[in-house]
Amino acid sequence: MASSKKKQWLGWILSKDKLDEKQKINFSFSLYGGSSQDYKQLDALAKEIKKELKTRGLKARYVSSQKSALSSVIVKKNNLLGQELLIIKEKDGYLLGLTEAVQDFAAYSLRDYKRPDRDQVSGMLPPKLAQIMINLASQGKKDKTILDPFCGSGTILQEALLLGFDKIYGTDISAKAVADSQANILWLAKQQNISAKVVIKKADVSDLASIFDEQSIDLIVSEPFMGDARFIKHQDKIAPLEKIKSELQNLYLSAFEQFGKIIKNQGKVVFIFPLFAIKEKNINTLDILTISALGWRCLESDLLYSRPEQKVKRQITIWQKIA
Repeated sequence: MASSKKKQWLGWILSKDKLDEKQKINFSFSLYGGSSQDYKQLDALAKEIKKELKTRGLKARYVSSQKSALSSVIVKKNNLLGQELLIIKEKDGYLLGLTEAVQDFAAYSLRDYKRPDRDQVSGMLPPKLAQIMINLASQGKKDKTILDPFCGSGTILQEALLLGFDKIYGTDISAKAVADSQANILWLAKQQNISAKVVIKKADVSDLASIFDEQSIDLIVSEPFMGDARFIKHQDKIAPLEKIKSELQNLYLSAFEQFGKIIKNQGKVVFIFPLFAIKEKNINTLDILTISALGWRCLESDLLYSRPEQKVKRQITIWQKIA
C-alpha cells in the first residue's frame, strides 16, 4: 500500500457513522507479512491522515505500536473495534480487512490466574490454546464425548464445559491434579452459573482401557506431562534433555496404545508434543512413524505454539484412529 492510497484510507475513516466535530476518531492499522520498510511507510501515511483529519476540524488520534500488529489488549483499550485496518501483504498486492472483534483476554486471564489451583511444576496450558485444541478436534460439534487423560489443573475440561460439551471426562495419575481439576471446575461452574457435568478420576494413562469401555470416547484432547518445567527452563545441556525426550516418548507411546482401545473408529486426538529448543537445536519428542504403526493417521503436525526465546515449544498434532 503506497502513499497514493491515502485518499482511500481517509475516505474509509470518513465514511464511518456518527462522525462529528465533537467526537474523537481513533484509528490504526496492523500489517501482516510486510517488511519493516512497509510498516514505516504505512506509519508515515497514518500520520499524514491524522493531520488531514485535523485540518478538517475533526479530533483524531492515531494509535501506534512498536510492533507491526496490534495486540487485542491495545485494540480493546483504545476503542479500535471497527477502526483498525488489517493489511495483509501478498505477492501481487494487499488484502484489507477490519477488526470487528477481539479475544476476551480479560475472561481468559480470569480463568487462568484467578482459579483456585494452578500447577507451575508440570506447566500451565493457556485457556485460549485449550479452546483452540478442542475446536480442532470437534470442528464445532458439541454432541461428542471428550476426554483429557492428562487433565492437570483442568484447563481443557474447563474450556470444554464453557463450549457446551456435556460428556466430559478427565483423568490424571496425580491425586493433587485430580483435586485441583475438581476445585477449578466447581469454581468455574459457580462463576458462570452453569451445571458442571464433568467426571474426573485418578488413573494412570496406561490403565485407560480398564476405566473406559471400548470405543466409548469420540475425542481426546490433551497436553500431557512434558517434563518438570522448572528443571527444563534452567537446563543448558543437551544430554539431560535427550534423556527426558526418551522417557516422554515411552509415556506418549503407551498413551496412544490406550487411546486406540477406547476411542471410536475415525475418532480424533489433538495432542501436544514438547519440542525443546537449546543451543540452536530442536529436540523433538514427536515420533510419527512409531505412533502411526499403532493404527493412527497423523492429520497435522506442523502447528507450533510458542513465544520467542521459549525453551519448551508446543507442537500441536491432530490424529485420527484408522478403522
